[in-house]
Amino acid sequence: MGVAEDIDLLEEKIGRLKTDYEKHFARLIKHEPVKLRGEVERLILRYYGYNFTNTGLRFRFNNLVSRYNTYKQYWARILRAIEEGTYDRTVGGRRVAAMKKKAPAQEMSAATSASGADAQRGDGGLADLYERYVEARRRCNQPVKGISREKLEAALRRQRQLIEKKYGPAVELDYDVKIEGGKAKISIRPKKKK
Repeated sequence: MGVAEDIDLLEEKIGRLKTDYEKHFARLIKHEPVKLRGEVERLILRYYGYNFTNTGLRFRFNNLVSRYNTYKQYWARILRAIEEGTYDRTVGGRRVAAMKKKAPAQEMSAATSASGADAQRGDGGLADLYERYVEARRRCNQPVKGISREKLEAALRRQRQLIEKKYGPAVELDYDVKIEGGKAKISIRPKKKK
């Protein structure tokens, strides 16, 4: 095999490795793709310090090595977050990472910055809040059957009316999905004025 074929193979393996890590993060495959990662690293080491006569091949190789190093840092960060329990794998088909963790109460909070108006209109803020709430219930092994966006919206509207009686109708609200005591819940509180 020539240098050009090896660089093509390296590019293909890095692409497969990226896909396998995403599958691992989404729990589609159980273990890290360690074998494939070793193959990629051996291939990189074979040509590291190699005297390329073709500048195009040298550029492609350096570009692939740079991309691989970026992926490695990303994978290490995600794996660390998974080990710490601060990584939420997927919600609604997109990855949501880095949940805040409060050490004293051992509670997790995925802050949702949906304003009260967003939640009442039922647009993106409510959809995001609903997805986070359902995912949090699943993580806590709580039933999700019977929970709909309409029911959630109605419950939020009732809570908003109670809060408006206390703080006034112009109050802006923060909505958080929290896991406390092994149960998922939505907390609603007025935004602090700056």
